[in-house]
Amino acid sequence: MSFLKKSVVTAMVMTSFVHTGVVSAQDLALDSSEKKYSYAVGTRLAQQLSEQFGGEEGGINMEALAAGITDAITGKTPQMTDEEAIAAIEAKQQERLAEALEKSNEAAARGDAYREENGKKEGVVQTDSGLQYLVVSSGDASGDLPAADSTVVVNYRGTLIDGTEFDSSYNRGEPATFSLSGIIPGWSEVLQLMRAGDKWSVVIPPELAYGPRGAGPQIGPNETLIFDIELLEVK
Repeated sequence: MSFLKKSVVTAMVMTSFVHTGVVSAQDLALDSSEKKYSYAVGTRLAQQLSEQFGGEEGGINMEALAAGITDAITGKTPQMTDEEAIAAIEAKQQERLAEALEKSNEAAARGDAYREENGKKEGVVQTDSGLQYLVVSSGDASGDLPAADSTVVVNYRGTLIDGTEFDSSYNRGEPATFSLSGIIPGWSEVLQLMRAGDKWSVVIPPELAYGPRGAGPQIGPNETLIFDIELLEVK
């Protein structure tokens, strides 16, 4: 089976037909087990399209996609050879990788500049690793410091340097409990410096956070992260 039929057509048929109006979910009654099964398969194929090729955001033209699918399914002679198709996909993938690298480098540069300025602020302490913290308020000075394998209870809010919030235990209405051995290095480091009752503002460089991988759609590659951390309890 050709590259187009095996790797592209199978993964894109349902999404292409939906976007080009050949099939509309609103016009289709899922009134049989066969239709329900087929619809379920279609949604999963669409997910594969998005994950592997990025959908429309990845530069896919739905009209051209539908034409390619139609030619392949009806047995018409493709307008591209398999070699040309592979080259086109690889070229687009390289283009997307270059764009991702540029965004990653830009995020790293913004973070470097932010931390350089933040480090000049009164009261900000920078550790040897590059982590920065500011003591907002202090708790029990005689309390125990967490160890590297301690379990702690904390309230926190996390944002990017532009102020975009990506996580908050305050918004969930309950503190988080976790072991220091299972969190990002920046968190593990700073919590071992805090005592119960302490509230600190912490700036974590990407190498102590999620680095070039990022974390899901909200935290991109090489992002500097800011956390307001309140250590409630050391277990």
